[in-house]
Amino acid sequence: MSAIREIPVAMGMAVASPSREDVLVIHGLGSCIGLALYDPQTGAGCLCHIVLPSSGQAGPAAPAKFADRAVPYAIKAMEALGCPRHRLQAKVVGAANVLRQPLNQGLASIGVRNVEEVLAQLSRARIPVVGKDVGGQTGRTMRFFLADGRIEVWVAGGHVLTL
Repeated sequence: MSAIREIPVAMGMAVASPSREDVLVIHGLGSCIGLALYDPQTGAGCLCHIVLPSSGQAGPAAPAKFADRAVPYAIKAMEALGCPRHRLQAKVVGAANVLRQPLNQGLASIGVRNVEEVLAQLSRARIPVVGKDVGGQTGRTMRFFLADGRIEVWVAGGHVLTL
């Protein structure tokens, strides 16, 4: 029997795993998005730590830094693990306004724009969002358990939510 392995996912990175023993983790989500794709049949999953909504004119970057590139990247990573797109499910966490500024001003709108772009990309790809914890003003840590597809969201201040 294998031991459970916790794998951190840094900003702009994505980790895909076929192992039900893995727990993929993003610490300190603020305006960033944690996007989890899961195939319930195989137990494979991919977790992206998305920083910004659009790559614009940016050159090659970390695979999950931009929402417009991260969603297609995650889908391809899952397909490479033998998971057809029609079986994929998504869960989305983050997009907090941790600076507590009006949402129409500068950096405060990044979280809103991040979640809008991620949801639009998932809709275009016809991947259902089966769990979501976004917005607010508090940072989060998320743990993605590939054993069952469960996400534990630890909100700053002690609240725990399961998706």
